[in-house]
Amino acid sequence: MAEKRPRLSQAEREENLKAAIDAYYETAYGSETDEELAESRASATDRYLGTNIDPAPVGRSQVRDRTTFEVVEWTKPSLLRIFTSGNQIAKFDPVGPGDEEQAEQESDYVNYVITQRNNWFQICNDWFSDALILKNGYAYAY
Repeated sequence: MAEKRPRLSQAEREENLKAAIDAYYETAYGSETDEELAESRASATDRYLGTNIDPAPVGRSQVRDRTTFEVVEWTKPSLLRIFTSGNQIAKFDPVGPGDEEQAEQESDYVNYVITQRNNWFQICNDWFSDALILKNGYAYAY
């Protein structure tokens, strides 16, 4: 029979989550410890911008490939439609009996803050651009 792991408190779970985030922070941003990721991101950015990656000899026509730009820009409208067209961005579930009204109020407030007090469409647009070009994207909540 499998051993039961002790149940962690909320504070312990939060500390474990923070420790995991800190452990992957450096590599997630492509720091010097992960040169391969940094090179991949630089190459993807160059391709998105249409930089001539493999120049032809002097005196010959140069090629600027915009395929990456086109794929990213054609993909974003579908993603934006999915994530910004609904009325409800976040939904809180009630924890126990009698919490339904509070969960509904929390959901309404968070949706108001995200969609009305912030430019949700622009945040998603930038977020998805980063994710599609750089392999991951972050949205900062404050």
